[in-house]
Amino acid sequence: MRKKNKWHGSHTGTVFQTKITNQLDELGTEYTEEKIAHSKATAKTNRGKFDIRLINWCLELKTTKETSISHSLYSEDEKSVKIKGHQLTALYKEWFTKGNEAGLLLEFRPNKPIFIHIKDFYKWATQTSRKSINRAIALEIGKEIEHIKELIE
Repeated sequence: MRKKNKWHGSHTGTVFQTKITNQLDELGTEYTEEKIAHSKATAKTNRGKFDIRLINWCLELKTTKETSISHSLYSEDEKSVKIKGHQLTALYKEWFTKGNEAGLLLEFRPNKPIFIHIKDFYKWATQTSRKSINRAIALEIGKEIEHIKELIE
């Protein structure tokens, strides 16, 4: 059951978000969308914490047809990266200080999405100097999922 704003459009991130929220609707799971989608009129996205909060789960959703997804764990320069530092910080705070489950749901199209818990992402990111994550690494530190219900059951 959608609790906040509905996402519209054909932007690939919006399509991925809609696919996930449709699965949540199928399950009858209550969730909140945490930010407003990209606006062509203003050419920017609302600076929300992360994409979805469901029960005690907080998720940032990213999708790409490229071989990797960039991140800015320690960088303030967030213009050219997919996973923003403020999103990672918000997820970490939800997990570490509030006890919620939190992580990234990455889709390397056309493959199935991969869930990476925020603690595992931070561990990997702090042990490497890489500024992007590819599918092989995501599979090493995360879990491939067929359906969102695999996470919340």
